[in-house]
Amino acid sequence: MIAYLEAENAHTNAVMGDTAQLQEALFNEMRSRIKETDTSAPVQIDHYFYYERTEAGKQYKIYCRKHNSMDSAEEILLDLNQLAQGHDYLRMANFAVSPDHRYLAYAIDTDGSEVYTLRIKDLESGSLLPDTIPNTYYGLEWGNDNYTLYYTTLDHAKRPDKLWCHVRERIRRWTRCSYRRMTRSTNSCSTSRRADAISLSPCTVTLRAKFTTSTPINPTLPQVIEPRRPTTRIQRGAPRRRRRR
Repeated sequence: MIAYLEAENAHTNAVMGDTAQLQEALFNEMRSRIKETDTSAPVQIDHYFYYERTEAGKQYKIYCRKHNSMDSAEEILLDLNQLAQGHDYLRMANFAVSPDHRYLAYAIDTDGSEVYTLRIKDLESGSLLPDTIPNTYYGLEWGNDNYTLYYTTLDHAKRPDKLWCHVRERIRRWTRCSYRRMTRSTNSCSTSRRADAISLSPCTVTLRAKFTTSTPINPTLPQVIEPRRPTTRIQRGAPRRRRRR
């Protein structure tokens, strides 16, 4: 496959070779119309203002926050340009700060496979927790206890098939577990499901979001996790109703 793509690129370059100067002129024209140094509108969550910004000459975003007001000192949470060093490709799928604003969970892909590695950063110390969780996908949420993290993993066909809770015990020890049946000794739980896609979709009902999972077999029957008691069993929600015309 790689050899075929390289041959295809070589053919394109040979055919389009006489337009190289025009291509460069068009690229520079389009780039000149893009504001490379820019800042997004801040989003206030509790006493923090979260925003992202870009800098000229850098390819990736920088995620930041300020405490109490936008006039406060900037705190850089994650600089994707630094994470991209040494890699030809970088994409971030998930970015979630814990409810107490201390921990940042994020997932990145460095090879274009859309299979993401999950990391957790202590924002007080600026250091990464030792946990490295591979084979994750889109869908990442914190429980209200600031100790529990929910995420999805992929099956052999690269489909999201399991919802996991990652429980932090005490300070820095985390226990990974798939969600369903709890074991008291390890704060872990497990589930065996058919290979149906599972997705996390937040629904703001209480002070923090509740999380629902659904499968293609019965997409009208949501399942709910209570974020204030994040290690309890998954509960079935009320079926979705069709509106009558």
